[in-house]
Amino acid sequence: MLKLIANGTTTPHIAELLFLSKFTVENHRKNILQKLKAKNVAELISIANQQGLL
Repeated sequence: MLKLIANGTTTPHIAELLFLSKFTVENHRKNILQKLKAKNVAELISIANQQGLL
C-alpha cells in the first residue's frame, strides 16, 4: 500500500486494486503516517525513501 500511495494512486483506486473498502484504505494510510511520524504524504514518501521502504 505504501508504494501505491507513493505513486499517487487515489484511495478509491487502491481500494479497488486490493479489494478493500475506501475506509479501510484511509485507516491504513493514517496508521502508516502515524507510525512513520509523517505530517503528510510528501513527508511520508521522504521518510520511507530514507528508511529504504520504497
